[in-house]
Amino acid sequence: CYYHLSHFKYAKENIVKAYLADKKNPLTLFYMAATMEQLNKIFNAIYYYKKYLKLNHGNTEMNRYAQRRLQALKDKRRSKQSGKLLKIIDAVIKEIKK
Repeated sequence: CYYHLSHFKYAKENIVKAYLADKKNPLTLFYMAATMEQLNKIFNAIYYYKKYLKLNHGNTEMNRYAQRRLQALKDKRRSKQSGKLLKIIDAVIKEIKK
């Protein structure tokens, strides 16, 4: 499995094929989310973790992990957005001071 070998680009290619074959397979959705996270595709990872959790397939350990990762990604997304806003504000202040 490319994912477990940390070959996330190749893992994504295979997982996309599996997803297209069965869009409600919990393992496919879980690994799609995890792969997107490893590729730093935060919005995509959030989307697939949410889809995975909506299935509520009963594996409590995987569900808890997905919930933790989803929250961490949401926090990371908020932090990135705040950081971008601060950079814009700093640039505006520098322009005003000129």
